[in-house]
Amino acid sequence: MAGARHFYAAGTYPGDVKEDVKFEITVAHGNGDSGRVDELLDELNDANNGTWTPDHA
Repeated sequence: MAGARHFYAAGTYPGDVKEDVKFEITVAHGNGDSGRVDELLDELNDANNGTWTPDHA
């Protein structure tokens, strides 16, 4: 489920955050949602830098 990673406690998401975000970027780009792509690219940068945290956990 898209965005489910934001409802797990930090460090407990069972999937690969980077792969999840990359998939969402592909979907958002395919839908022409450039605003969402920008948000997701920021999130991917956080994941790559080791500073990513869930939003709602």
